[in-house]
Amino acid sequence: MRWMYCYSCKNIFPEEDIINTKHEECHWWLDDKPIEVYYECNCPYCRSDDIEDCNYCDICGEPIPPDEHDTLCEVCIEEGY
Repeated sequence: MRWMYCYSCKNIFPEEDIINTKHEECHWWLDDKPIEVYYECNCPYCRSDDIEDCNYCDICGEPIPPDEHDTLCEVCIEEGY
């Protein structure tokens, strides 16, 4: 399973929980007024698009925030690894 991290609300969640939002933008200033369609991936908790793949603990494999300098989760650090 792939885990994601939200920088806005600091939650970790499975990739399948991501909310995909469809956007349509009309380029009215162009002659044929084309509509651009794009999708945005959002956090299921706060709907922020500031999300990224998690890193994983080197000992137990639990997901950890990608910006952590440690390569261990808090539990493994407390246990002295």
